[in-house]
Amino acid sequence: MNAKCNTNIVFQEKKYNIESAVSFYQNLVRCDRIVTMIGELHNKPFKCNSPPRSTITISEYCTKAVKRNPRCRVILEYYKDTGDGNGETKSDNPMKMNSHSIKETFESIQKIGKEHQIIPLDYRPTFLTRTGQDDLYGTRWWNEKEKNKNIHTQIRKAFVDPFTKAADKFGLKHPNQYSPKVKNFMDSYFENMLNDFEKINQCLLTQEKNIDSIRQQLFDAWKLVADYFIIKKILKDEPEIDEYILILGQAHLLNIQSVFNDKHFSSLITELVNPQKGRKGKCIQIKLFKTIRFNSDV
Repeated sequence: MNAKCNTNIVFQEKKYNIESAVSFYQNLVRCDRIVTMIGELHNKPFKCNSPPRSTITISEYCTKAVKRNPRCRVILEYYKDTGDGNGETKSDNPMKMNSHSIKETFESIQKIGKEHQIIPLDYRPTFLTRTGQDDLYGTRWWNEKEKNKNIHTQIRKAFVDPFTKAADKFGLKHPNQYSPKVKNFMDSYFENMLNDFEKINQCLLTQEKNIDSIRQQLFDAWKLVADYFIIKKILKDEPEIDEYILILGQAHLLNIQSVFNDKHFSSLITELVNPQKGRKGKCIQIKLFKTIRFNSDV
């Protein structure tokens, strides 16, 4: 039981080692929602040195959760066209994503008829298109352009303008769905994103930094964009959802957890279990939920 929130959370006694998870964070949000974040290395699964009966995969963890709790949602890092993008980018096929855990989790949950409990949440292709996102994180585009005299202009057109020219459409459209504290934070986060892209734009105009440094700045800026939509989703007041599980690349997970650790959220977010790190042969050890009850008088 969490005394601060008057919330009953019962864990099973049995412990499991979770394969392929490099980190595990669990938080109680607003006393009525559990947020579990599992960090992974895309397409680098690993096993545990433990008996099969005490080992569980990331996909098994998520599948057990949605079977146990119809109010649980699993957030996976892939793009689904919702009609608010450029109209040119098709939805991703989750079975073709560069993540063993995403593919396995989607397939497992789909097999039990719970696909409606999956939330695809990667907004970057909304701005960049799928080709643009692949260019940003791949090497082909950069290798082709590095000797081009106009590379600074091309970087701005390919990776800065797509966000700055469309960003105004993606602020908090329904601020009444957020507490004042969350709304103020999200507004500030949004302004910081705009400022980061403006700084990159100035670097491109002055050409005062080398291309590798600018590319790293772009990685950091687009990480903030991806995480903005995730944070906005999981902190939204939606009574019909009382549990989120997120499978994330490690950089995204650490950025979101740093938001949760912000002093402004000390009364809103409570750490439920101690953060854990895992690696091949030494996996993270967890307990599964048995029951969760959020008392109505909180």
